[in-house]
Amino acid sequence: MDPNNTSLISFEGFNYLGSFSVWCHYESSNDDIIREYVNKYGYSVIALPEETGIEISKGTLKVLGVSPARVFMKSNKYVVQPNEIIK
Repeated sequence: MDPNNTSLISFEGFNYLGSFSVWCHYESSNDDIIREYVNKYGYSVIALPEETGIEISKGTLKVLGVSPARVFMKSNKYVVQPNEIIK
């Protein structure tokens, strides 16, 4: 969501998460802007509050921490609890 002052062509980064982008410091007040991002760029978003992270191991994404993550997709949003796998 930062301005593209360097004329980047690709925003895929290392592409470790496949079709997911990560939204750090998530608060529910971010929902509308995250939905705009999903609709504009076509990537699903894993939204992580302060107390939450993810572990990438053997092709799976596991939520770590004390608060649940939210996953935003084009048509819905769902909650993933700590120690659960993101599908």
